[in-house]
Amino acid sequence: MNVADGVTGASGIRIAQDEQGIATLTLDRAAARNALDKTMVEHLLSALADLAANEQTRGLVLRGQGRHFCAGIDLEWMLGGLSQPIEAMEHDSRLIQSVYRAIYEFPLPTVAVIQGAAIAGGLGLACACDAVVAHKDAIFSAPEVRIGLVPGMLMPLLTLRLGAGHARQIGALGLTYDAPQMQTMGLVTRIAGDDEELAAACKEMTAAMLAASPQAIRLFKATMNHAELPGREEFFSASLQAVVESRLSQAGRSGVAAASQRQAPPWAVSARPGH
Repeated sequence: MNVADGVTGASGIRIAQDEQGIATLTLDRAAARNALDKTMVEHLLSALADLAANEQTRGLVLRGQGRHFCAGIDLEWMLGGLSQPIEAMEHDSRLIQSVYRAIYEFPLPTVAVIQGAAIAGGLGLACACDAVVAHKDAIFSAPEVRIGLVPGMLMPLLTLRLGAGHARQIGALGLTYDAPQMQTMGLVTRIAGDDEELAAACKEMTAAMLAASPQAIRLFKATMNHAELPGREEFFSASLQAVVESRLSQAGRSGVAAASQRQAPPWAVSARPGH
C-alpha cells in the first residue's frame, strides 16, 4: 500500500499525511470498537513500513474512529485461531507483536490520541507510542487473565514504558485504570477535559514534532532502540510463546468462548465479604 493512497478501503484503517509531513493512522472499525482483526493488522504493518521509509514523514498520530480508541483483538479472529495448527497461531500472534514493535521502533515521534477504551491490544498500541494524550474519561486495561489468557504481547511494552512494578500490577490483576492513574504511572502525557482540549493536546504534540530535526530524531530513536532493556529480544520471544501456550490451554479456550457469549468464565467467583 502506498502512503499516497490516503484511504485503504476495507482494510479497517485510514491514513492521511498533511503537507508538513504529519501522518495520521486511524483505526476505522468503529462498530467493533476498533478491535484489531487480521486484515487490519496486515494493513497497519504495511502502512507503518511505508511511512517509516518516507523521507517526508515528520511524525505519526495514531487514533481511533468513533467513541473508542481500540478494544483489543477481535474475538472472532481469536476464536477462529483456536482451531488452527499451532504454526498458524504463532504466525497470527507474531503479526500482532510486529505491529507493536513497528510503532515502538518507528523512527520518528509517535503520539496516541485516546478516547473511550484502550483495552488489551489497544493498551499495547498506546504503550508503543512515544506520547499519549487522553480524554479525561478514557479507560485503560489489560484484562486477558480474566479470560484465561496472558497479556503476553503487551508485557515487553508495559515493562519498557512503565517499569516492571506497574507491568506486574496491570497484567496480573486485569483491573481498569482511568487517565489520571495512567498519567501517574507514566503512560499518559496530557489529559484533556473535552474533545476540543484533546485536539489541542494533539496539536501541541505535532508542533513539537515539527520543531525538531527529523535527522536528529531518527538517530535518537535508533540509539534508544539499541539501549533499552537488556535481553529485550528474549523477552519478546518468551512473551510470544506465553500467548500461544495460554491460547492452547483449556482455560484459554473456555475463557475466550465464555467472553464471546458474554458469560463469566468457570473460575470466576465473587470475593467473600471482608476480603
